[in-house]
Amino acid sequence: MLLDETEPYSGTRRLGSWVVDVTTTVVVPTFNRAALLERLLAALGNCASISRHEVIVIDDGSTDGTAEVVRRFKSVRYAHQSNAGAAAARNFGLREASGDIVAFIDDDCVPDERWLEDLEAAWARDPDAGGIGGTIRPLVDSRLARFVQLEGLIDHGWDGGAIRALVTANASFRRALLENLGGFDESFPGAAGEDTDLSFRMRAAGHRLVVVQGATVYHDHRTGLRPLLHTYRNHGRGRRLLRSRHPSEGLGADATRKLGPAYWVGRWRSYRSCTSRFEAVLFVALRGAGLLNYVVGAKLPTRRVMVRRQPKMRSHGR
Repeated sequence: MLLDETEPYSGTRRLGSWVVDVTTTVVVPTFNRAALLERLLAALGNCASISRHEVIVIDDGSTDGTAEVVRRFKSVRYAHQSNAGAAAARNFGLREASGDIVAFIDDDCVPDERWLEDLEAAWARDPDAGGIGGTIRPLVDSRLARFVQLEGLIDHGWDGGAIRALVTANASFRRALLENLGGFDESFPGAAGEDTDLSFRMRAAGHRLVVVQGATVYHDHRTGLRPLLHTYRNHGRGRRLLRSRHPSEGLGADATRKLGPAYWVGRWRSYRSCTSRFEAVLFVALRGAGLLNYVVGAKLPTRRVMVRRQPKMRSHGR
């Protein structure tokens, strides 16, 4: 069910002797987070170039008044589906998208006012990239938020100086490429691993991933112990599928190293280099508790055990 619709902006950027059309669709998956979604949509309304873009909210079966929140933002399109998970919601948004570029942001984020302009500029500089991500920073300053930031729990994946994976809290892709790859794999449980899986498939197909300084999104990092440990469990569940789907990536190859004292001394020194002695001790303890929950998550049965067929993406005649 679609409510309000708006025409996407079709702008141009000149690259040497070429003129490249740029259109962008912002896709927001959400589930029972009406208050956070309202904050996000208000922040998107303050983005400098928002009137030139299409915004689609995909409601993944919410029961908390999400539809009523979206109706207050007249230029935002709304679509509803039965609860099927984040990957399915993003695929729904992809099928509805009109833009050549599809930008994903989560409902617990707040974009900087220049977010969309910076993404536009990045795509103008590098139109052949497969995906472009922006900077992710904590929305609030707290001990747990600093820990999440240091751990990179909500950040793009790096391998040395190369980008290994983009996270969909702040990532944009060429729509045609997403369609060719079949979108997100809906067999991943919850919101854990489906964006990494997409990134691995993109790189395996020969496409580059880029992260730019700027295009900043502020993420509401976990501010309680229980949500933090839940994040680790989700990552463990997603990582099990990632290892089976992408054995060449070497995920978990260093697992035994984490059992030895040298690893934990190294973590202590890493934390101590940028925080107080007390926080370094706390962060080592949080890391230990997190890894324990990660292992638990990796051993839990996958709730959505049925592997869904990759959805057929509609053709836009390109």
